[in-house]
Amino acid sequence: MLSLKEKIKQKAFELGFCLCGMTSPHQVQYSSFLQKWLKKNYHGKMQWLESKNRELLNPALFFPEIKSIISVADTYYFGSHELTPVLARYALGYDYHIIMKKRLYLLLDYIRSQSKHAAGIVTCDNSPVLEKYWAREAGLGWIGKNTLLINNRYGSYLTLGEILLNIPLPPDQPVRDKCNNCSQCIQACPSHALKKPYLLDTNQCISYLTVEYRHHYNRQQQQISSGHFFGCDICQEACPYNQDLKPGRPDLYDFPEFIKSLQNFFKNPNPEAGIKKKQTALHRLNRLMLRRNKKNVTG
Repeated sequence: MLSLKEKIKQKAFELGFCLCGMTSPHQVQYSSFLQKWLKKNYHGKMQWLESKNRELLNPALFFPEIKSIISVADTYYFGSHELTPVLARYALGYDYHIIMKKRLYLLLDYIRSQSKHAAGIVTCDNSPVLEKYWAREAGLGWIGKNTLLINNRYGSYLTLGEILLNIPLPPDQPVRDKCNNCSQCIQACPSHALKKPYLLDTNQCISYLTVEYRHHYNRQQQQISSGHFFGCDICQEACPYNQDLKPGRPDLYDFPEFIKSLQNFFKNPNPEAGIKKKQTALHRLNRLMLRRNKKNVTG
């Protein structure tokens, strides 16, 4: 007879998640590192990292009833595409936040059907939760020198989600760091955003500048982001664990109408041209960002 933990994992895989693990909540031992990182302004204009840093370090402040954390992952590696040089792979389809949260709620409903006292909170990059840290603690992978979660089988092309649960579950074992002496991601970063292993200055990160930064560029920012419309995969493409990967499940994210709309958008010389961005990661781009980022690619 399967334990509740085994049933949850089995259901997670049935729902299409490629990885699932559990861990016990605790005070994160990153306080000193986080404070120094924030003091150096390496978080750019993401002010929520300052205002929510206490919750980030202690999930019980966010969900007082918490007894366990379920971490899941989707792979968004679906092979190469003509748009991948200018668009991060995770953005080549439906918004992963929408797709993952729907299935996380289904998983939570299943847990409730198996344990009548179960209650929890679903999160997917929308709450003060250190997703990569808890994914590592839950055995999904290790945090690489490019600050991304890496898994032996699926590499680092992973999106993460969690269920914070009010019932205890036996924890999985964390995964040890397997980057060893490799520094290919650091050497590959064209903007030198990776200051040293495990240390990212978002102000120089192409992904931050094209996705999170909501203002006009100065000259340096324009130079850094040139050639990129939304996100960047360069440090991931350099990672040895991302070579010879098998594509995941494109049926979960495939959105051909969006791809066609994006292709037409780049061909259209009208600076006011629109794009089909609803239900995609690009919904985060306001009018200024849309025009600014298009200029990165088309000049």
